[in-house]
Amino acid sequence: MNKIQSMLDYQLAEIDLSYQEIVLSLILAAICSAIIKYFYIKYSKSLSNKKVFSDIFILLSIVTCIVITVVKFSLALSLGLVGALSIVRFRAAIKEPEELVYLFLIIGIGLGAGAGQYKATIMLTVFAAIVIYLQNFFKKSDKTIVDTNVLKIECTKDFFETVQNEVSQISKNFNINIILKSYNSSDSACSLTYLLNFESELSEKKQLEIIQSFNKIKNSKISLTKNVPLII
Repeated sequence: MNKIQSMLDYQLAEIDLSYQEIVLSLILAAICSAIIKYFYIKYSKSLSNKKVFSDIFILLSIVTCIVITVVKFSLALSLGLVGALSIVRFRAAIKEPEELVYLFLIIGIGLGAGAGQYKATIMLTVFAAIVIYLQNFFKKSDKTIVDTNVLKIECTKDFFETVQNEVSQISKNFNINIILKSYNSSDSACSLTYLLNFESELSEKKQLEIIQSFNKIKNSKISLTKNVPLII
């Protein structure tokens, strides 16, 4: 019994971190994630609302940082954390691979700051920012910005094939180019995002007729955002 008590006392002594270290880790995580947030909003090609999505970056890095700070000295706490997270099911749909990469980057920043690896965290942030900037710099000459229309259709899985057939039929009837940009699904519902390009000579009346055809698709929720700048 005394041996167990001494082991617990030793472990608690190891966990005894100064407030200065904890605050420094949190501040570093927040600053680095804010830098990545800026680069994401400025250079990302995502069609989703980048500002809304990136609002979670700072909070996510802070939460990751404090969790790692708490569990890094305790094997029991680490195993408990794994057990707790194993029962959590994340249903938020990641619309594009780019979003997933940025989330991993933010989590990596939180891990590094929480583990006390300040130099590695700063180097990761600086290197990632440089890579993001250079990728966009070297592709700048090849970029073409066009205005496109983003069509989003939400429906249940039972009507997924019906919706696809309806969209294909509208594309054929009006001879327009419709490109499937992304597809996300949950247990019972699904969401499809299309890029809809109207020809320049297409009249407003004809465009309205096309939009009305989409609104006639049954058992679905339709939303259309016109003239979205798209980098190709």
